[in-house]
Amino acid sequence: MQDLTEEWLKDAISKEHINYYDYDRFKVLETLGEGASGIVYKSYWIENDLTVALKSLKFDTSCEKTIGKFVKELRLLLKVCNHQNIIRIYGITKDDQKMSYHMILQFAEGGNLREYLKKSFLKLGWASKLRIAKEIAQGILFLHNNDIVHRDLHPQNILFHNDQVVISDFGLSYISTKTPALLKSSKNYGMAAFTDPQYFKDGSYICDKKSDIYSLGVLLWEISSGRAPFHNLSPLTIAIRVVNGEREKHVEGTPKEFIRLYKKCWDNNSKERPSSRSALAEIKI
Repeated sequence: MQDLTEEWLKDAISKEHINYYDYDRFKVLETLGEGASGIVYKSYWIENDLTVALKSLKFDTSCEKTIGKFVKELRLLLKVCNHQNIIRIYGITKDDQKMSYHMILQFAEGGNLREYLKKSFLKLGWASKLRIAKEIAQGILFLHNNDIVHRDLHPQNILFHNDQVVISDFGLSYISTKTPALLKSSKNYGMAAFTDPQYFKDGSYICDKKSDIYSLGVLLWEISSGRAPFHNLSPLTIAIRVVNGEREKHVEGTPKEFIRLYKKCWDNNSKERPSSRSALAEIKI
């Protein structure tokens, strides 16, 4: 099935204007981590004197439809990555030794949101907190306007580059499609506090744009508190509690309008949650 993969990708490179670069142009420096859709390596792009992230892609090479959606994702990423709050993609490369393709992504040197808050929270005023919240909401709105449902918004996927928010890791399985079955997956409790409770209640539930808004609400709470929600509980316990309607309490000193917004975002009833456009409009700097 490797030949099928090659055929699809070569066709995409030639027809969809996806930039391809030889793997020997890059020097892998270290492993940054493993996400839902691949391993990410900090790498040096030699000819451009640029630090980048190489993300190895996990996909089922036996399924033509899956490979097709992978190709479509690359095209879509190239279209949306010009937004200032979306991680930039430069193209793809292939490690011939491991027979694996990699996305070539912008390297966000500022780390992720949780790391940023741990390091800087005590010196962050509300003007800075609101700016971070607004930039996250701007990125989500842009994705939604391009029919992308992220489905995995949490602090590790909110990165900082030059002190600006960039949303990352919205891969193949997170693209909004008309084929819901392709988006189904086994329950993952790893980031339960940021996951739409409907996902835990109904095995056939397909996360949608309002699921992203739920995640946004919890992200806003973490920005206001500087800590992980339900940090002393197991992921399974968190899942049970949020399904039953339990949420973190507000932190003293948080503006009332901000509290009102994140509570609307994390409403158990998805119909009561605001759109990404409405949520952004309510974040006043």
